[in-house]
Amino acid sequence: MNSTNLCGQVGCVAEGVALVAAILMLLVIGWISVTWKDWAARYLEGMEHDLRRERYLKGIGENEGTHSSKDEEAA
Repeated sequence: MNSTNLCGQVGCVAEGVALVAAILMLLVIGWISVTWKDWAARYLEGMEHDLRRERYLKGIGENEGTHSSKDEEAA
C-alpha cells in the first residue's frame, strides 16, 4: 500500500503543506511568546530602576532637609 492509494497525489501534497504550515505556526507562536516575555522583563526592570532612583533621590532630599535644619540649630 502506498500513499497514492491512501490520499491521492494532491491530497498528500495538501497534507504535507498543512503539516509544514502547522510547524511554522508553532514556531511563530513560540517566538512571539519569548519576545513578549523578554520585552516584559526589560520593561519591569526599567520600572524597578526608576523606582530605586526615585527612592534614592527622595532619600537625598530628605537628608539635605535634615542637614539644613541641624545647621540652622547649630548656628
